Parts: sequence; C-alpha cells; structure tokens
Amino acid sequence: MSTSARAALGLPEVRVEAGFPAELLAVRGDRLAGALSLAYSRIVVHRGRVVARTSAVREYCDTPAAAAPDLPRQGRTELS
Repeated sequence: MSTSARAALGLPEVRVEAGFPAELLAVRGDRLAGALSLAYSRIVVHRGRVVARTSAVREYCDTPAAAAPDLPRQGRTELS
C-alpha cells in the first residue's frame, strides 16, 4: 500500500527496514504482466512472517505427442 493510501486510511507509516512490520508479496517474473499471472513462484509475508509460498513448474516437451496427453474428461458421463 502506498504512503498516501496509508495516510488516507489513518494507518501508521511503514518502511522496508529492520523494526518495521513486513507486508509484501515477492513475485519472480520478467515483466509486470507475467508476474501478475499465476505462472510464477511467489512468497507472501504478513506481519514479518512468511505465510505462503507458491511455486510454479514449467515443463517443456520435445515431441508433439508428449505435449498433448490424453486427459480424462471432466463432468458427468453417460451410463449405459
């Protein structure tokens, strides 16, 4: 949250330095759009403690057949 937004809400000042509570989201990404997608690893810090970690895995396939696996269909199936 920006300094101006915190002031407007009557919240105390915070800084990124020792002694101040950490409220942040650390995201690994090349660009903003990529970092905001769900495809990157991230760490959430709340009140100075890591409360969540998410890791993303990318797998590149060499053959077209490996890239299109036969996945089960979801939803209702017809019973005979």
